Parts: sequence; structure tokens; C-alpha cells
Amino acid sequence: MNYILVTIAKNEHKYINHWCEYHLKLGFDRIIIFNNSPVPYNVMLPNVEEYDVSRETAPQPGCYNLAISMLPKDSWVLFIDLDEYLHLERDKTVKDFLNRFPDADIVRLNWKCFGDNEQLRYSDELVTERFLKPCEKFFVYNDELPEGIFENSHIKNFVKITNKQIMQSVHNAIVPYGKAVNAVGQLENMFSPWQNICWEVAWINHYNTKSTQEFCERRLNKKDATGNRIDNNKLIRWYFNENKRTEDKEVIINSFFRIK
Repeated sequence: MNYILVTIAKNEHKYINHWCEYHLKLGFDRIIIFNNSPVPYNVMLPNVEEYDVSRETAPQPGCYNLAISMLPKDSWVLFIDLDEYLHLERDKTVKDFLNRFPDADIVRLNWKCFGDNEQLRYSDELVTERFLKPCEKFFVYNDELPEGIFENSHIKNFVKITNKQIMQSVHNAIVPYGKAVNAVGQLENMFSPWQNICWEVAWINHYNTKSTQEFCERRLNKKDATGNRIDNNKLIRWYFNENKRTEDKEVIINSFFRIK
């Protein structure tokens, strides 16, 4: 069995080396990076592959499905972003974890989101060491989500590559007539991009804002995974849904637009 990590990354040069090192230590055999940046990453680590997709529009779902078509059978593949880190609570490696689910086609892992932890600016330290306090379990970042759906209800997927048909979107995978489970082996609805929050055995640490400065650089004036631009005022409102509003943070946000 092969254990493969697939991501699509845009302008993540500050973070990508540590992100790769972190996940290789968890036992992934290969990391495939679809680079949506104008500048190459050139990660000098073993078993890391990079493909340039910078000329494509909204390439994320297409790249995921391309990866599925090109990877060997008998592989487990995890699809996550550069601000997401797999966390194994009990197992040392992805092999140990996935051996729990010999009959599953998809293992769906919840987010555990982290806000700015009152950090205003970027610091050249490991992301996993800078942000240690997670958000409340049942908090809302995107206030346009359906009622009762919290930010940590989102999921990302391990998908087993077999001869079965697989359809992979930004958040959830579908294997018709397949079996999808959560991190403790409970059956889940693979057709939903959300599930009840399960923070046992394994989950995805999602550093979705980082510091105020990094939030501005990474989120504002940007397009989402489908190629559509999100209104900056909406993004700022969502940022303060997750993080405490302070004058210092507002100064940084306002300065970002003056500089631009």
C-alpha cells in the first residue's frame, strides 16, 4: 500500500518546506504539489513532486481528479491544503491509522481550526509551534453556512485508490456504493461536505487565518478555489467572527489596503 499526500498551493513559499517535512515524518511515501504560483517551490526533499498549474483557472478539483487518475492502485491519498496539517492523536504513522479501516473507501477527517492566537505579524517559526490554542469547537467563521453547521464541521478526505469510480471535489470525495467513515470508524454520508465534529484519533489542524498580517496577505484580494473573488468586507467580517477585534488588528488591515 502506498500513502500519498496531494495538495494545490499558491504563494505558500514561507510555509511549504516545513509542511512537507512535517508530513513526511508521518509516513507519507510521496507528496504531490500542484503549484498554482508564478514562482516554483523547488522543495529539496525526497519524494516530493511539483507540477506547474499556474496558467489554469480554478484548477483545484481538476488537479485532484488528475492525481487520482495517475496514482497507482492500492494507494491511500489525502487531499489537503498548505494551511492544513494532519494530526494523529494515537498512531505514529498514516499506515498505523489507516490500518484501522480495511473495508473503507474514504476516511473523512474534521477540521480543528486555529485563529490568530493574538499574533499580529508573521514570525519565522513553525506554524504548528506558533499557534497552539484552537478555536472553540462550535464556532462560526463563515456566517453564511447553514444553521447548525460550524467551521469545524468541514472535512477533508483520505481516499483509497482502487478500480472503483472516484469523484473528488474541494472538500469531499464520492465513491458510488462505497463506504465512508470518520476517524473512529463510524459510517458517514460521503455526499455531504460536512459531518458531526469528531476530534478523536485523528483530525486536520486548520490554520485558516494565522496572524493578522498573514490573513491580509493570504486571503484578501484573492480568489477562492472555484476562481471567484470573495468580497474583502465579507472576509474581514469572517476574520473577526473567529478572532478578537482590536485596534492593532484594524490598523494592520487598513494599512494593507493603503499599501495596495
